[in-house]
Amino acid sequence: MDTIWFKFLPRKVNVFLWRFRLDALPTRWNLSARGIELPTVVCPVCNNGVESKDHLFFTCEVASDLWRKVRLWLDCDMHTFLPWDSFISWLEGISLPTSSKNQVVAIIVTLLWAIWRYRNGLVFNNVFCNLSSLFDIIRLLSFRWIKNRGHLVSNWNS
Repeated sequence: MDTIWFKFLPRKVNVFLWRFRLDALPTRWNLSARGIELPTVVCPVCNNGVESKDHLFFTCEVASDLWRKVRLWLDCDMHTFLPWDSFISWLEGISLPTSSKNQVVAIIVTLLWAIWRYRNGLVFNNVFCNLSSLFDIIRLLSFRWIKNRGHLVSNWNS
């Protein structure tokens, strides 16, 4: 599997994405599969289903709602990408300028990053957040990364 590094994203997010693609994030399912005893493998976000990468980022109720909000925001017919390579294939197949594709990548990666950060906040700090706050975080972070790191847009409406 090729390593994809996006220069317009922070290093820690690229490392997260690399681990995400390898399914090497310490989800409860992965920890349990490595022999680490846990009190439960149930998803801490929705308390419904085993916390695997696919569940946490794609089929969890919170993730599904965030994917829906991002699709509406982008006014895009993209589906929920499972696995990640289907997103890369979809992105390569659409006819957009490179800068626009980079913006879409930044938004999708920010969505994944926000889910992971929210999950960790729940597990380690018992911090809850509502869906609209999570969506606002996705919009804010992706805009900051695109504007300050990628120099791709001057305002969010464009």
